Amino acid sequence: MTTEKPSIWDRTFPVLNHKRDNFPLASVPWEFIAPHEAQARRNHDQTLQRLAERGGLSVKEMLAVLIGQHWIAVGGLTIAEANRQLLQHLEAWKEKRQQ
Repeated sequence: MTTEKPSIWDRTFPVLNHKRDNFPLASVPWEFIAPHEAQARRNHDQTLQRLAERGGLSVKEMLAVLIGQHWIAVGGLTIAEANRQLLQHLEAWKEKRQQ
């Protein structure tokens, strides 16, 4: 029996505190966040793998990583606004993939 790691196409990345923050998804596709690993390392000094092992990123943290900013840059957003923006990024990413 082999224990293969799932490919990037099968993996998901957890959304930390998604229930508390009323974010509708417990995770996002790994390939959505993977291109932003360098920013995640700058913001958190950890790989995406390690962050996932520790529970993932909050909505605001994930949004900051996606837009190439430090998490402090999105700290002033309400949770509702951060949720809206993150979902917009996810939808735009999905649409781009379908083209």
